[in-house]
Order: sequence, then structure tokens, then C-alpha cells
Amino acid sequence: MSYNWVMEMSTLFKKFSGLMKNKYLIFLAVSLYTLVFSYYTVLKHYTFQSFAWDLGIFVQALYSTIYHGRLFYYTIENYVNPSGSFFAIHFSPILLILIPFYATYPKPETLLVVQTAILALGAIPLYMIAREILKDKKLSIIPPLIYLLYPALHGANWFDFHTEVFIPFSIFSMFYFYLKKRFICYFVFLFLTLSIGEYAPLIVLSLILNILIIKIYHYFRERHISSDSSILKIGKDMILLMVTMVVSLVWFFLALHIKELFPLDPNFKEFLLATKNWEILGIDKSSNPFFSVPSHIIMNPMDACKAVFFDYHIKFLYIILLFGPLLFLPLKSKYILSALTILIFFITSNFRPYYMIGSQYPLIPLPLLFIAFVDALQSNSFRDAKVMILVALIFSISTSPISPLARSFVKEGPWLWYPAMDLSVNDRVTALHELLQLIPENASVLTQNYIFPHIANRLDAYVIPQSIGWGPWYYDPSNTQKYLLQLINRSDYILLELPLSSPEEKYVFSELTKSNRYGIYAISTAEEKEAVLFKRDFIGTPKILLNLPRKFDLQNGLIIASGTATYDEKYGNVAYHPKLLEGGVFIYGPYTTLFPGTYRVTFLVKVTAFDINKDRIGFVDVSNDYGKEILKSENISSSEVKVGEWHNYTLVIHIDNIKNSAEFRIVVEPNVEIYFAKVIVERVIE
Repeated sequence: MSYNWVMEMSTLFKKFSGLMKNKYLIFLAVSLYTLVFSYYTVLKHYTFQSFAWDLGIFVQALYSTIYHGRLFYYTIENYVNPSGSFFAIHFSPILLILIPFYATYPKPETLLVVQTAILALGAIPLYMIAREILKDKKLSIIPPLIYLLYPALHGANWFDFHTEVFIPFSIFSMFYFYLKKRFICYFVFLFLTLSIGEYAPLIVLSLILNILIIKIYHYFRERHISSDSSILKIGKDMILLMVTMVVSLVWFFLALHIKELFPLDPNFKEFLLATKNWEILGIDKSSNPFFSVPSHIIMNPMDACKAVFFDYHIKFLYIILLFGPLLFLPLKSKYILSALTILIFFITSNFRPYYMIGSQYPLIPLPLLFIAFVDALQSNSFRDAKVMILVALIFSISTSPISPLARSFVKEGPWLWYPAMDLSVNDRVTALHELLQLIPENASVLTQNYIFPHIANRLDAYVIPQSIGWGPWYYDPSNTQKYLLQLINRSDYILLELPLSSPEEKYVFSELTKSNRYGIYAISTAEEKEAVLFKRDFIGTPKILLNLPRKFDLQNGLIIASGTATYDEKYGNVAYHPKLLEGGVFIYGPYTTLFPGTYRVTFLVKVTAFDINKDRIGFVDVSNDYGKEILKSENISSSEVKVGEWHNYTLVIHIDNIKNSAEFRIVVEPNVEIYFAKVIVERVIE
């Protein structure tokens, strides 16, 4: 008797130990993921590779709520959203959950760490779903481990902060409690999911409709079952699912109504509706994509095919990256309809973040894909699961933003949405942080997209809109210019890093250089970037925080006017002007900015042949305004040239006011063979 008791206890202990071992493995994987991605995303932010859209939005919205009592107020999109309420753009009451976390440590880094933790925690309810469906302890650990290795999860984690990060955890939890028939917890996570954004009810509806289809199919297939309890059970399930659908629809229209309570600028209505994102599909520009996209696909299948084949190579890779780590098993599942319903919105779009790994949008179909994956695993063994882990690991190493191998995808073509990034804390990064420290905490500031998150903890923080191919400047340039002038007038400090990229940035800089209201307060010069801090009503000598020489060559702005590029063993790619060519401009560009001060400009050239009967081989100069203003010029004299040797020609110039389009030119006489390597520009500290 005692022997049997001991054996039973031993068996129970082994089962409990196995269960705890699996749980510890999941907790360890979640913790490791959180530590690694928290470190890298915080480092990414510190090196100025986070953005106003969207980390800055949430930083300012939470700051204004906690410290100024203005519910989720932000300034980033005032040109389209004059109320400043985030609810005008997205109805996301789930942000209330973040208030205690942000109040504890009110820094952008808090949101990056919280985001990583929330994404990682999605593995826990996924593990519980797998335990419930698969009834296999070993096999159940596979879905959460693949989830934590999943490229789409990594890409979304890498790109700032978004409310979409709640989707995996909330959907997994809601589905788990549905399976367990724990309806109070189910409805808690249902409302948590709905509060993520006005689009969230569509995710819930796609899942619930999929479950309803499965239930109806099984009901008719097994209707020979006449047990009252079975019929009653099916009836309860149907009632629950129907209630969920009604609640989701009511929430959806309520969210749209709340958004409409906030006045928006009608000049940017098309920009707000994002109908341009389905331009190839051909939906009406004034319609709501939530309704018009599915209806247009049904009514116009040829347009849908045309839209699907737009960027087909990128969309094909997107499908591979979504389904490949899961060995395409979700396609075998009865739950796959819910994921495909969501994916059709993205695959018919012409907006690349919708169908590329690296944005937040893959988080929307992600939990639906994994639910289908777990369901499909029922016909597999743990031996097959080892192959799945290996495949998922290969995909992760190849495409994760923290993996060096992913950079080859980024450099070779538009395969991944996140760019290759340099996470080193170099002189430029250190100097930018020093510039930010010069700005008082209560001052109003205007700056660029990637600097804004670092000054977003204030009400009067403003960002310059960024239109590169699309954006407010392209929708309404006149009103955009008026808006930019308002931002300039509201700001005590304006921080810009050159070279400038968008038309809005160039317009702001142009207005600053024309105005006497702002003086140059501080300058930081790195090898390829130069940052300047303007201060209202400042008169005096600028602070020089970093003074590294700037290098310009064929890879950095200079252009060959006559001649060709060639390779030099010492300097790499250089410009070559053959003797057979006529004389004239050889090198020009890059139309950069020179701030007031004294500069030493050095041209590195090599002359290999010239007309010995002429004293002048050519000349080098520094000019402005497309050659109309010559700042300094110097002849290249034949008597000074050592044929076949590299030689420096140096000009020292003094500038009293900002030069917006400075260029460095080399002009040669006929019958001159000459090489050019680079121009080095150094500020002389007087």
C-alpha cells in the first residue's frame, strides 16, 4: 500500500516538474527577449534613430496628460489636428494603462522597455493556448519560442512605440479564456483589445466570424448528436460569439464617432483618410478605407488583381517572411480565414509599410496567424517541432534588425522596411546631446523628426513635418508654409542638423537665414553632419561644441562635370579628367551650408599631364549661389605641380553671414589630365 502511494507521488512530482520546467523555459525566453531588445531599442533611440512619428507622439501625449492635465495632447500634427488630441487620429483609450509606468520614469526609454516587455509577454498566453489545444507539454513550448524568434515581431519592436504592441498579448489572452470558457476574463481582454484603436474591432470580428464558421460547420456535420447538453453548449457558444460581434460593431462605430468630435483641417482630409495608400486599387479618395477597400475588392476583382501585383516581389517576400518561419502550417488550419481577411487589406495596398517587415502593421495579423499555427500543429510531433525551431532561428538570424545579416537585405534592395543603422555612440551623437543640454527645460523648441523624441517632454515642443515623396507639403504647400511660419514664431530655440532632406526643413532653414530674429547659439560639426542651434534674439559668438573636418567626395555630394570616376589604390573612388577633353568645370557641388566663421578648404588633386606652354593648369574656388558669388579662388600653377603626385591646394576664407548653397569647384584648362580625390573643410577657431 505504501509502495503504491510512493509511486503515485513520484509520478505526480515528475509531471509537475515537467510542467514547471516548460514554464521556466518560457519565462527565461521572455526575460532574455526583453533584456536584448530593450537594450538595442534604447541604444537606437540614444543614437537619434527614433522619430517623432511615432515615439515622440506618445512621449508628448503621456507627458501632457500626467503633468498638465491635457488628455493625450500632442503638437506633432497640429497642421491637420488643431485640437492636439490623439483621439482625433486614433481612439486608443488603452494608453491609460501606460500612465503609471510613464509617471514612474517619464522618459522615452520607458516606453521602449514597456513595449518590448508587452510584446515578449505575448508568449505566455500563446503557451497556454498551445497547452490547451495540443495537450502535449513538449510540443506546447514550440509556438511561444517561434513567436519570440519571429521576424515580424522583431521588426515591429524595432520601430519606435505603437499601441499595436498590445495586440498579440490581448488577442492571445482573449482567445485562451474563450477556450477555457472563463467569460469574465474573456470580456476583460475583449475590451482591452477593442481599446487599442478604432481598427481593433475588425481584428476581433475577423476572428469571431472565423470561429462562427467553424462552429456552424461542425454543427451541421454532427447534427446527428441529439444530446440536449451538446445543443445547449453550442447555443451558449453562439450567444457569446454573437454578443462579441455586437459589442465590437458598437465599439467600432462609437470610436469613429468620438474621432469625429475633434475638428480636423479639411485641406488634409485625403491625407488623414490614407486613401492614397490604396491608390492602385482605385478606391474613392473621400471614402473610409474600412468600408471602401473590401467593397471595392468584391465589386472590382480586376482592380484587386492589379493592386495585388503592384510591388509583387516585395509582397511575395512579405508572405514568405510571415508564413515561412511557421512552415506555412497556418494555411492548413481552419482558423486561417481570420488572418487572410486582415492580410487582404495590406496586400491590395500600395503603401509599403503595410506589406514589409519592419513596421507595426504586421502585428495586426500576427496573433491570428499563430492561433492558426497552433491549431495546425495538432497533426505534428515534437520531432517535427525541432525542424520548426531551426527554420525560425534561420529566419530570425537572417532578418532580425539586431542581426548583422539583416543589413545585406537592407542594402541590396527594399526587402525590409527598417534601414541599416549605425548604433555606435560617436562624436556626432555626443555633440547632439550636448546641444540638447543647452536648451532650458521650459523653453519652446522646434526641431527635426529624429531629434524630436529627445525634447518631447514639454508642451511647447514642435516638429517640422517631413514630406519625402508624400506628406503635407505635397497635399497643400501653401497651408504647410503658413503652418511652418507659425511654428517658427512659437519657438525660442530651433535645432537643425544638416544636410536637410524634406522641403519643409529647407523652408524653415531658408526663413531662419532671412530673419534677424534668431542668432546662431551653438554649432556642432561632424565629418558628414553639421548641427546648429538657433536662439531667439541671440547676438554673440556661437559656442563650438564639436569641430571635426568635413569631407566631401564623389560619395558625399560632389559631382563630375566632365570626366569619369575611376579607382585609386590610396583614396578609392576618385574623379578623372582625361587630357583629350576640353577645358572647363571638372568638379562642382555639393551646395552645402557654411555658417559665419573662418574656414580652411583643402582640395586634394593629382596632375599627370598638361600643356607645358601654359602657366596655369586651372583653378580651384569656393563659391555660393550657384557660382554667382565667388568667396575665394586660387590658380593651379604649372610651376608648382609635381607630375603624378597628390597635392593639396588650400584656400582660407572668412564668412560673415550664412551661405546656403556653397560649392567647391575645380576648373581646368584644355589638354589637362588631372585626378581629384576629396575636399576637406575645417573651421578655424579664432
